Amino acid sequence: MRAANAFDFDDLLLTPLELLRSNAEFREILQRKYDHLLIDEFQDTNQVQFDLACLIAQPQNNVFAVGDDDQSIYSWRGANYRNVLDFGKKLDGARIYRMEQNYRSTQPILDAANDVIAASLHRHDKRLWTDRKVGDKVTLRSYSRPADEANEIVGEIEFVKSKRELRYSDFVILFRTNAISRYFEEVLVQQRVPYNVVGGLRFYERKEIKDFIAYLRILANPHDEQAWTRVMRELTAGVGATTIGRLMSAARTRP
Repeated sequence: MRAANAFDFDDLLLTPLELLRSNAEFREILQRKYDHLLIDEFQDTNQVQFDLACLIAQPQNNVFAVGDDDQSIYSWRGANYRNVLDFGKKLDGARIYRMEQNYRSTQPILDAANDVIAASLHRHDKRLWTDRKVGDKVTLRSYSRPADEANEIVGEIEFVKSKRELRYSDFVILFRTNAISRYFEEVLVQQRVPYNVVGGLRFYERKEIKDFIAYLRILANPHDEQAWTRVMRELTAGVGATTIGRLMSAARTRP
């Protein structure tokens, strides 16, 4: 990679840090250029990023970082929530502001969150609160398979809809990864429940899924011209409508 003058993601962080540490002239130029640093989602930064920010911010140490040591989920890629805890130790004179008021959730949800995280010993002491005091209690359920989860959630929607005389548009299913939408969609289709996927395509409308299904259709039915057309367009670059038309025409003349 050095021979090709190329950098991967780690190099794009580590190389500037090494340059700042070893080259005083470059370090001073960069420090004079930026008077203030603002860092969001600080709990998702790794150690190299934290050290890089501290070097750039010297000597003023004008760093404003927003983060929550209770919600770090990227440790698998090097994120270190302790950067939030160590902020005041590394930057002299740093002040900590606790933003404990929540504007989205009701108090029962916040009470559950507070109780869950209270067992952690490595965190800033805080307790979330809200003006929205009234709300349903939190229900916790666990499932061995995603399909079981989807079936029960759709069943719960049907039950609550009927009990409270609601519409399907009054419900929303939240999930973190697109991959899990397939399980919900299959159950919703089976139960004939109308739905929309917000922020993405329906599972069976995604290009890679349509491509894969086209191969399966050809295996099951070699005479499926529509599937062949899709496969040929994806399989070989430069195959256009004219070439496909000729191939289809030739195929129809053969037994």
